[in-house]
Amino acid sequence: IDYEKEINLNAVVDGWLLSNILIDTGAEVNVLTLDAWVQMGRPPLQPSSNVLFMENWTKATPIGVLKDASITIKGAKFIGDFE
Repeated sequence: IDYEKEINLNAVVDGWLLSNILIDTGAEVNVLTLDAWVQMGRPPLQPSSNVLFMENWTKATPIGVLKDASITIKGAKFIGDFE
């Protein structure tokens, strides 16, 4: 995957196609939007004690963590957590 050219891609996360995802290779956390989580059928989440700081320094508190999600992007397979 050429991340320099393609930062918005489609991905399959735990069997669900998510369109137009943003790839940020410098991020320290994978963020799953509430809409995407609902689209995925609201899979179980584990508690999160993290507080995320947005680019404008506002704080966001995740509703939980989707652990060990299977992720496929352009045929490349990964396992990751989402908050």
